[in-house]
Amino acid sequence: MGAWALVTLERDKTMLSKIRRFGPTRVVTEVQGEAVRRADTPDQALMNYGIVPIGVFIRNDGWSLGFDMRTARAAFELWKGEWVSVLDLTTGRIAKF
Repeated sequence: MGAWALVTLERDKTMLSKIRRFGPTRVVTEVQGEAVRRADTPDQALMNYGIVPIGVFIRNDGWSLGFDMRTARAAFELWKGEWVSVLDLTTGRIAKF
């Protein structure tokens, strides 16, 4: 494994650890059709909308977006082509794109 791969692996581990501990950067709280209309912090999503994300899309720059079953498609479409992985919060598994 090359040095670049090791740096990327460590960055990914750190990012996943933060998401598992604190949640994603934002959580989709409102959609209109197949578009994200609003995304809030995880705390606001829970307090104001009762939304607990079941998954998190992770963008190539480390920004992350949580979603529930109702908002998954809109969340994916928001930054389609820039997501590098998805974390299933129900199982803890991660998949790369």
